Amino acid sequence: MMKKTARILIPLLMFCACSPEGSWDKADQQIVVDGWIDSGSAPVVMVTSTVSPSSRFQTVDELQKHILKWAKVSISDEDTTVVLTGRIDNDYFPPFIFSTAYMEGVPGKSYSLKVEYSGLTVTAVTTVPRASALVSLEARPVPDSDSLFTLVAKLGQSPPERSFYRFFTKVEGEDRYFHATFPGAYDSAALKDGAEITLTKGYSMDGHKLSSHFRKEDTVYVKFCTMDEGAWQFWSDLDKICSLGKAIIFPTFENPSSNIAGGLGYWAGYGTSYYSIKL
Repeated sequence: MMKKTARILIPLLMFCACSPEGSWDKADQQIVVDGWIDSGSAPVVMVTSTVSPSSRFQTVDELQKHILKWAKVSISDEDTTVVLTGRIDNDYFPPFIFSTAYMEGVPGKSYSLKVEYSGLTVTAVTTVPRASALVSLEARPVPDSDSLFTLVAKLGQSPPERSFYRFFTKVEGEDRYFHATFPGAYDSAALKDGAEITLTKGYSMDGHKLSSHFRKEDTVYVKFCTMDEGAWQFWSDLDKICSLGKAIIFPTFENPSSNIAGGLGYWAGYGTSYYSIKL
């Protein structure tokens, strides 16, 4: 039971509603958005509320009430507004998402998100950039091992305009969804032409640390995303928080930057390229 409780804390405690010492339990809750729209794919939005830090043990049932299943989630592009449908989906964590079959990401378009719940409203806007491409993706053996590998993604010439990147990986037959690599947020202004980036596994959506390396015979899928600066800032801050904390399972009282007006979290448009490699 303790292990299960610790895991469900992860996505919620990354966003803490803090009050002065002695009044934590009275802290106002905020809406937390974990949402994105890939080029060529439907949006995915998860909605939770912050957890007030407390010395009192909280059960799994108490923490599950922070999954806001009855929120109204809508997305508008330049042409139309669509209300998303909530559903259970065990390919994500928490296993409840809002999505729609009536909208998909188009490069160059902006998408406005609105979430309404219990008298609260939060909003955000993101743009889906054009997808970038890798020059190559290769596996390199880990020194002194004949069964472990790292992946190295090679970028091309830096684009004339500043761009922002994020990597995700998924191992066939092992992972249900793409995991964000750690670290995984990059700014083209800080990268040289032809930069090589080592991809290591990060953390799963339910918060457990993944093995850093890939194994012989793995088939690995890589999702390479280009995003706007607001989404990148969230992921960059989260990388720093995880690095300083050494483990994502420890709560932090400094939330990542957010592009959610009135709430916390992120709403990201991804220009997405996919690659696969057999080790």
